[in-house]
Amino acid sequence: ADEEELAPAETLVAQIKESGDLEASGTSLATFEDVGLTVPRGRYDIEMFDKFLKLHGKTYDYKVLYTNVASVYVLPKQDNYTMAFVVSLEHPLRQGATMYPHIVMQLPRDATVDLEIALDPAELKRRFDDKLERSESGELVDLLPKVMCAFTKKKVVRPKVGGFNGEKEDKFKSIRCSLKANDGFLYPLDKCFFFVANKPLHIDFERIGSLEFNRVDKAAQAQSARTFD
Repeated sequence: ADEEELAPAETLVAQIKESGDLEASGTSLATFEDVGLTVPRGRYDIEMFDKFLKLHGKTYDYKVLYTNVASVYVLPKQDNYTMAFVVSLEHPLRQGATMYPHIVMQLPRDATVDLEIALDPAELKRRFDDKLERSESGELVDLLPKVMCAFTKKKVVRPKVGGFNGEKEDKFKSIRCSLKANDGFLYPLDKCFFFVANKPLHIDFERIGSLEFNRVDKAAQAQSARTFD
């Protein structure tokens, strides 16, 4: 009787595997090891699968479907040494009561990586045209966004050349600011503001109704104040 009950279940599992291509989905195609993340905080191995990526950390693992990726940003930090690589999601990751609508990676400019993509040349060309090669090497700040954009089919967003510049001498692409108790850096981009902090925030320009500057008065100007609310 038990064998008769199991037979239909085993048949269903086989059918699901065939229709869902689960065997291919379960094979890691590329891996970036020990990448530092500020949101969620920790060091993670990033494994690229057929239809999703996996963040494998010491305490938690996260799975992100490529179809859940809304946009990808590469933003230079003011230390001139690291880049913030941001993956924004349609549906946030969840860990208990904490939600993560954005994944923020901190990539050193001098880090290099050698990458092997586990696909034969014909399959690699079919999936990615000429965007990726089986063996890739170079700086992490260039290679990780390149691979991420190829798998997610999203274009990377960067600050425009000749766009916003902060300090004249250093040409910062961001403004240091705070949102309540959340301290970070605000990036004016082509179509939005992006606030990189422990709680990142994305604000489309078309959703902004008004701008108001407070505490900008003659007394403050007399003191050469460098801040405003």
